Amino acid sequence: MTQHQSQMTRQSGVTLLENMIALVVLSVGLLGLAGLQAYTLRGGSNSQFRLYAMQQAEDMAGRIRANLAEVYVPTAASAYDNVAPVVTPTNGLDCRNYFCSAAALANFDVYQWQVANNALFPGNHNNVIGGYITRAPVTDVGGAPILLSQGVAETRMRFVITMVWDGDMNAATGKAAAASTTCPARTLADLNCYKLVVDL
Repeated sequence: MTQHQSQMTRQSGVTLLENMIALVVLSVGLLGLAGLQAYTLRGGSNSQFRLYAMQQAEDMAGRIRANLAEVYVPTAASAYDNVAPVVTPTNGLDCRNYFCSAAALANFDVYQWQVANNALFPGNHNNVIGGYITRAPVTDVGGAPILLSQGVAETRMRFVITMVWDGDMNAATGKAAAASTTCPARTLADLNCYKLVVDL
């Protein structure tokens, strides 16, 4: 083998090695881009769910404001209180076709809201994924209830509307129902929430 042939062999070997290194670097870069795209899509999906949560919370706040007779019921019970997600919401009187009392309208509001929540937020709707509503009197710094006006017995009411959804949509949502009413406290990292406080 001549010196010229030996030099040619060394040069072609180095070129092959360089090509293999370039291929490895390109592969790693493409894998990184694929991971970035997946992360971006997941972030976009989470933003969409946050928008749904805001819309659903505002929707229920509007329904509650439109039914003040049920907000200031003389008894402690209200259809707008202690609401939690359920897999199959129950419906009473259809208030689109019949005249409803304040209580029946509240029940129908909650039913429609839960049906919409189940359609918008995939996952376990058995006291985990969906909407929660709690009601409590508005109090002053000393803890005394704040009345609607002087000489009126009704106390101002505070409604806390909390929306909970599965952030990565992997259906691993075993969080207890009691923890879902507090936002952002959660037992699983992939659960997200949005809370709206309405004082009436």
